[in-house]
Amino acid sequence: MKEIVLDFKGYWTEESERFIPDQSGIYCVYRAAHDRLNRKLLIKQLIYIGESERVRSRVSRHEAKSEWQAHLKGDEILCFSFTPILYDRNRVEAALIYHHQPLENQTYLREYPFPDTALFVTGAKILLSDCFAALESSDQEDWGA
Repeated sequence: MKEIVLDFKGYWTEESERFIPDQSGIYCVYRAAHDRLNRKLLIKQLIYIGESERVRSRVSRHEAKSEWQAHLKGDEILCFSFTPILYDRNRVEAALIYHHQPLENQTYLREYPFPDTALFVTGAKILLSDCFAALESSDQEDWGA
């Protein structure tokens, strides 16, 4: 089983997406809201997980942005997190999607077609599991929350 550590950075809103690193990696799209009283961003729901050689460019021009925005309620906003990864991007994206089942992803929801993979997730990872295994078979193991 291959073990991969992901260190997510974030969070960026649509207003600040120009600061998302434009490098190879995985990105998460969330439904969020400003908590003005505590000056925080409240992450409410995972909408989409994607991968790209140039994440900032991909997020800013993504064809599904209007579908992501359709999940927003009231004064909610989209926000994004990012983890750099050069190799195994598709494998990691598939494992994250299979395990977390984001609302707008269409692939990897019912099968994980890659060799067994253990992911350890750190950083800006609200709503993402700390560690889990994605198995090529349909059996899944959870190692933590």
